[in-house]
Amino acid sequence: MACFCHYHHYISDLREGSPGSVALQASGGRVAVFDISSGHGKTHVCLIAPTGRSCSHSTYLVPPAASDDTFGTPGVFIPSKSHVVVLQGTCCEVNPDSTVLYTSADGGKTFSAPVRVGALAVGASELIGSQVLYTAGNDAGGLQVVSFPVGASSPSPTATIVNRAASDVALGQYKGGALAGMDFSGTPVTTYVYYAAKGKNFDVGSSYHSVAKFAGESLLAMSGGALLTDRAKDGVVRLRMFNGTKFGSPHAVAHVHGGLGTWLTVNQDPSGHVHVFAVLASASYHMLEVSTSNGGTSWSSAIDLGNAISTVYLSAAVNSAGKGLVLGNSPAWGYPVP
Repeated sequence: MACFCHYHHYISDLREGSPGSVALQASGGRVAVFDISSGHGKTHVCLIAPTGRSCSHSTYLVPPAASDDTFGTPGVFIPSKSHVVVLQGTCCEVNPDSTVLYTSADGGKTFSAPVRVGALAVGASELIGSQVLYTAGNDAGGLQVVSFPVGASSPSPTATIVNRAASDVALGQYKGGALAGMDFSGTPVTTYVYYAAKGKNFDVGSSYHSVAKFAGESLLAMSGGALLTDRAKDGVVRLRMFNGTKFGSPHAVAHVHGGLGTWLTVNQDPSGHVHVFAVLASASYHMLEVSTSNGGTSWSSAIDLGNAISTVYLSAAVNSAGKGLVLGNSPAWGYPVP
């Protein structure tokens, strides 16, 4: 097992239990966002140079109202060169459209005033073409989404895909279409995935149709067309790939497992390769990376990215050369991907 243990680096103080997100610039730089416990909360935008080990520039975004708290999982996207947008949920003022979008035209150094884009809290978010799609987890109202253009100037409505209560949620995409996943914590736990093809209105519930139901499996993460689940009976982590119609056969992810004492995420890079990142109690709470270039038929050896004993939530971004960053939290740690 190759070890890059000395490379992970402390980024900044992070509110306990609050996840963040990361995006890659074409130059190789990284943009990490996470909320910090300053006053009612602020969103820290951290620019990291390609070989940097800390923020080369920091910007702190504040909610639209002084009484608002930051809330949920912020999202960060780079629609084009120097164009960075940050999505942040806030709570709890009179205006119901409490999720806001901040826009930067200089690579994330300065941002315009926040624009209200929706009333749904932010649990997961995805950039699909020129549209930002987001959903909320632990939602008794069902699997709901909001979609809006990156240049939005007003809120978009909330669309309900299915009324079944959503626990864990994740978003992906396939050739310009949107994938929305959830699990339902019944007996047994079941993962469901819905798909809206390119050209459909992502802001209308009827645009989505069911493409997967996996009983006995909890949802771990999605990225691109890659779906990661945990089989409840034995903790086997399974990868499936979407083909535009359905998900293919499951493949067990080598070198990792699910269950208690584990935290996992997945990232499909632009070349189509899939990278799984896992923090395992059985690996002394180190961050491991395994990857596949053939949809899970075979896997790389595990790479040790460093001690991650303080990390709970993971967000990853990897380029087509297999390089990128995993963002951990409690506090904020960056794990460069070789």
